[in-house]
Amino acid sequence: MVSHRIATPPLSEQEESYLCLLTIQESMERLVKLVSSYIDLRIMLNHELPLELIEHALILNHKYQRLSINLERFFPDYMQEQKWHNQFQRHRQLPRLSTESQAALERMGQHEIQLLWLINHMTRQ
Repeated sequence: MVSHRIATPPLSEQEESYLCLLTIQESMERLVKLVSSYIDLRIMLNHELPLELIEHALILNHKYQRLSINLERFFPDYMQEQKWHNQFQRHRQLPRLSTESQAALERMGQHEIQLLWLINHMTRQ
């Protein structure tokens, strides 16, 4: 059986930038929720919270908010039409990214997994 794969054209520079930022926003949203959940758990169990953890959470949340603002500012048409806001649609576009962008997003995913592992480790202590 022969598989016929239709070649898809590469993304424009603007589409690639938008898709990368949207993917980063999705990852940052997961990280904000993860850190927030850890903070809630830590308060509930230990009734304490290190100042450094609050600072990191605030920085992460600030960066997430800035990214959201920049998406609206630089890609108003895409944001208004909610281009690729559906996770399935967005992930179907990822193979169309340049090799460099794919590698950068993969590194970011690895950092997200490391943070997940770190928080998992900290909850067990």
